Amino acid sequence: RDGQSGQGTRPLLPFLKMILLKKFTLNFSYHLLLFFLLFFTIQGALALKQPSPSVGIQRRKHQQSLFQRYAIEPTSLNKNTKDETWQEVLDEESYNVLRQKGTEPPFSSPLNEIIDKDNGLFTCKGCGAPLFSPTSKFDSGTGWPSFYSPITSTAVSYETDYDLILPRNEVTCANCGGHLGHVFEDGPQPTGLRYCMNGVAMEYQTMSNEDDRIAIKEESPVEASKMPMASILPGILVNLGVAVLFLSSWVAAHFRNLPPAEDIGTIVLQNYPLPIAVYYIYLAGNMLKKVK
Repeated sequence: RDGQSGQGTRPLLPFLKMILLKKFTLNFSYHLLLFFLLFFTIQGALALKQPSPSVGIQRRKHQQSLFQRYAIEPTSLNKNTKDETWQEVLDEESYNVLRQKGTEPPFSSPLNEIIDKDNGLFTCKGCGAPLFSPTSKFDSGTGWPSFYSPITSTAVSYETDYDLILPRNEVTCANCGGHLGHVFEDGPQPTGLRYCMNGVAMEYQTMSNEDDRIAIKEESPVEASKMPMASILPGILVNLGVAVLFLSSWVAAHFRNLPPAEDIGTIVLQNYPLPIAVYYIYLAGNMLKKVK
């Protein structure tokens, strides 16, 4: 009887093992996701803290120095300007992009044709603030003027929009808050970023002073393209969330009591989630490198 009873319990062992391993996999995924959410929520809360008055004063002084540095006459237009005033000073297309976050048709901007790398400056069409150097301009093939870095880290600001459901990094003029476009992570080196801008939101001004040209070249593109944690946090969370889902799938497939895979199709099916998870973890880590 003892032998029969032992044999009767043996079929239960694989079943119990499968239940325990499945529970472990679910707990692993849950705790890993909870850890990332908690960690980055804390980081986001710190990043979203309001800057001190001294930081705001320093930023305004730096923006004023940009106007002076490139001999650009500052205007009274800024983030506090009323919408009625913007409608008066901007043409319809520029108003639609700068103040209503519209998008111009691709391949429609004459700024796409500007190839002068030494003798000019891209400024905000709303307030005239310096934004981009022609040395960072490149042909992305998208139909919109593209740059791999702003002229300085304080020339533009970043916000997160969800117009296409997935979070995107919106780029605005730091001086007047006008919408310029978005920044993506498929640009050339040295930053790996693509600032996809609307041409109607900018103007091109020629620099006649040799000192101004030298100053433009001396800007560090890597430092100028650093972004605040709050602006890239949603993208990091999305990448990590996708990575956790694929990693959980891979762990579940390998902890189950399955026979060894013999054909290439089964091997690929069991292991394809791992490189995808690693790729999304890489994307999240790459985004962290761009934090100020």
